Amino acid sequence: MSATENAMRKARFFRLSPLFSAVSLVSVVVTAVVLAYVYRYVAVNAIIDLGEQNNVLLSQAALNAIRDELIHFLQQVDEPTAHAAKPEPAIPPDIEKHLLASMDHTSVVRIKIYDKRGRVVYSTKASQVGDRHDHNPGFLAAMKGGVKSKLIYRDTFNVFDQEGEEDNLIQTYLPVTETPWGPVFGVFEVYTNVQPVVDKIERTEFLMASWVAAVLFALYVLLLFVVHRSERIIDRQRDTILERSRTLEWLSARMLSAEERERAKISTQLHEGVAQHLSAIKLRIEHLCRGSPTDQDQDGEPGVCDLVVPEVQKAIQDVRAMAMDIHPPSLDDFGLLPTVSWLKNEFMTIYPAMQIESRANVQEREIPIPMKAILFRIIQETLEWIAKRAKPSLVRIEVGGSRDELTLSIEHDGAPWPAPESEQSGEPLDELELGSIRQRTVLSGGVFQLQSEQQGWNRLYASWGV
Repeated sequence: MSATENAMRKARFFRLSPLFSAVSLVSVVVTAVVLAYVYRYVAVNAIIDLGEQNNVLLSQAALNAIRDELIHFLQQVDEPTAHAAKPEPAIPPDIEKHLLASMDHTSVVRIKIYDKRGRVVYSTKASQVGDRHDHNPGFLAAMKGGVKSKLIYRDTFNVFDQEGEEDNLIQTYLPVTETPWGPVFGVFEVYTNVQPVVDKIERTEFLMASWVAAVLFALYVLLLFVVHRSERIIDRQRDTILERSRTLEWLSARMLSAEERERAKISTQLHEGVAQHLSAIKLRIEHLCRGSPTDQDQDGEPGVCDLVVPEVQKAIQDVRAMAMDIHPPSLDDFGLLPTVSWLKNEFMTIYPAMQIESRANVQEREIPIPMKAILFRIIQETLEWIAKRAKPSLVRIEVGGSRDELTLSIEHDGAPWPAPESEQSGEPLDELELGSIRQRTVLSGGVFQLQSEQQGWNRLYASWGV
């Protein structure tokens, strides 16, 4: 199996639909929670604004009728004689009667009156009289002349809200003054029941939540359908690309195999044909020369035999060397690993300053036959480039593999690999100098990498799926 096919098959394990389903579901839930929170915030503020306006109107109407009597009463309870713990001031009956009457047929459920010290001097709930609220923010705001409202809101849709006695009530604190700019004698607090408004808002909230949930769910289903359909299209395209990749790799393998067969044919013709004919010619010349009484001319110069035979011998050596370079017969007779050892010795003979080490972590029988010629050609061309360009002192060759992968690593300590692009010409250097090695690797279905490390080692790495 090729590296491209391996990568594409591994990509099949990543499915877009499950990931999108999870992310979309989380997004929908988060969106719903945020919308609910925003709606709750807006609803609470709307209730407070509406309730405060209502409370202010009701309170002002109640205070206008008893303002003078209430101020006189607050001045009395604020005297030093009224500092006893939990006092029970005697509120004038007319004031209490008027306050109780102002609650009839309204949403007001409770009224409190505070003196300057924050003590409750009157409440329609008698048990609260005498309580101290001097640190209450609403009381403090009213003592400064402002109006402060607070909603005790229990959302029936919120499981974290616990039911209490004062649920869905608005507390409004108003200063008790003679004039809008006069001194504050106390604080008038009104509790208004906003349960009808809350019920209406909650019905609206439920209706809105239902519509939002329906829209989000419809959008979720639509997006899932689009993603699923897109995934099917991507799968079909992936299958098409994979099939074309297989075809291209098959054609490339056939081309490389045909090239290597042609090389082997030419090598055989050179070795068995031309070299043998030259050897026969050499033997014939030597035989003729042995029958001649002398092979020297009258001036004592070497004769024809002494000049021709060495040239024929050199031609035979050149032809055999050419045949070995095109396709070494040992590759077919003995295999890749012995041929690599022979190639290593040949290079160290030609380049004595370059030491070459070779190692194999794979058995000869585990190397596919079509890959032997490809690996040999890559090693040969890489060693030629390293010897001419990098001029290293040490080269390490390692052929390795496992059950489903074959690897080749060539390291050297010479000059680094060429940069991806030449600064002068703008042409890719490795296409100019290492392009045939890269092309041979890719066409055979492999992965090609060049690595230069800071420690001075440069590595060529290629791998193939088998």
